[in-house]
Amino acid sequence: MTTKKKIPEFIQPQIPVGVEKPPAGKTWLHEIKFDGMRLQIHVEGKYVRAFDMKGIERSNEFPTLIENILEIKVKNAIYDTEAVILDRQGKSQYSHLEKALRFKDDTQIKVFFFDLLYLNNADLRLLPLIERKDILKELIPDIHPRLRFSGHVTKDPENFFNINCQQQLEGIVSKMSSAPYMSGKNKNWCQTKCTKKEEFIIAGYSSETNELILGKFEREKFYFVGRVLADDKFIRIKKQLAKIPLDSSVLEKVPERTLKTKGIHWVKPEIKAEVNFSNWTDEKLLRNPVLVEVVN
Repeated sequence: MTTKKKIPEFIQPQIPVGVEKPPAGKTWLHEIKFDGMRLQIHVEGKYVRAFDMKGIERSNEFPTLIENILEIKVKNAIYDTEAVILDRQGKSQYSHLEKALRFKDDTQIKVFFFDLLYLNNADLRLLPLIERKDILKELIPDIHPRLRFSGHVTKDPENFFNINCQQQLEGIVSKMSSAPYMSGKNKNWCQTKCTKKEEFIIAGYSSETNELILGKFEREKFYFVGRVLADDKFIRIKKQLAKIPLDSSVLEKVPERTLKTKGIHWVKPEIKAEVNFSNWTDEKLLRNPVLVEVVN
């Protein structure tokens, strides 16, 4: 079912819920979870606008990509996509994308199209996802250096997830193939993230942000690797750390932003924290760290 109406300025994106393992069954399809920037792309004649997940327009950051998007022959459309930069192994790397945007160079950015919300004045959101993807696949060129259709699998999602993790990808997104597009977080979309687990040494903490400052010994040097929120564990951890204070940091290469953190306290590198994280950045910092527990 489609309806004809004027294309809106911005549609609140559909957001997947986190799950520990992907759902199984014939009603689900499973896609690679990219490590990039989600973009909602609006095409109206010869004009293209790109919005991030918050609805902030980012069109000026993707000038050459927008030229390529105009190659798709439509009157108007709204696409749900992910902008990425792939490394030599073909893996998306957010840190590469971040660097490209910082230097105002979008020439290496590719975009993966995974949903189609509007096409030629028709609202497609009430159509089943699999129908929207079938229409989308016909629009995207088979071979293009920068415009890619995001494919999917329908069988053995656990194996698909394991292969993604073995290849050090972000994980997978599972979607109900018969479902309409629904703005906001809902269980029709689920994401299963690949995570790493490691122990790091606590080098300090902030009593203002409830964060722990983490380090790692490498070649007899103690390097800063990031900060992790302690949340409800903070009061208990703080009592332990307060017993081993230091006047200054013993970490190497602490970012200026961390040094200026309010309420910062340095401690002797004696207590470890077990942390889940998605990957390492190019700067050898933790991506998406989550505190599991403090290890004495």
